[in-house]
Amino acid sequence: GGCQEEMFTFTSFASAASSATAEVKKGDVFQVEKSHPIPAADSWDGVQVKMPVTFEPTEIGTTEDTLSLTMPDGGNYVCELVATCTAPLPQGPFDVAPGGSHVVDFRNCFSDAASFSFSVDSPSFKVASASANVSAKSNGNVSVSFAPVESATPGSTISAKLFVRCVDRPEIPPWVFYLRGKVAA
Repeated sequence: GGCQEEMFTFTSFASAASSATAEVKKGDVFQVEKSHPIPAADSWDGVQVKMPVTFEPTEIGTTEDTLSLTMPDGGNYVCELVATCTAPLPQGPFDVAPGGSHVVDFRNCFSDAASFSFSVDSPSFKVASASANVSAKSNGNVSVSFAPVESATPGSTISAKLFVRCVDRPEIPPWVFYLRGKVAA
């Protein structure tokens, strides 16, 4: 559910300023500007140009693609893109005040709209809604409230986990968010 941006750096030897047309085949996973400005090289050494490439995975594992830059004077740059997506890492802890709530944000990183379900592993925490539909490549959120159970020791801290599961993609492990609430003394 995250993105990573890296810079593709290359040397341009064009004597006049122009712009390059950028293209990737897997535009749902790798994003680049369609047109990128190229300054004029002021010496035989050329000029360093940096172009941002954003990786937003839709599957766990390794993804490969090719970035092609085409210059108006006929020059081409081709770069192999290789990125690896791991299972979602736990995030938090998010502190929730007694009687209060906290909104936890997550992202639908998939290319299609998806249904998500929410659950917590402690009776002291409650989710405002058990599920939500989130549009493709969009942010979603869930509100979590904290009301310690009566048997909770005053002044103690209660920890829990919030699980955000993609119902439409059961093979994907859930996003895990650590929650923490302090019982009033």
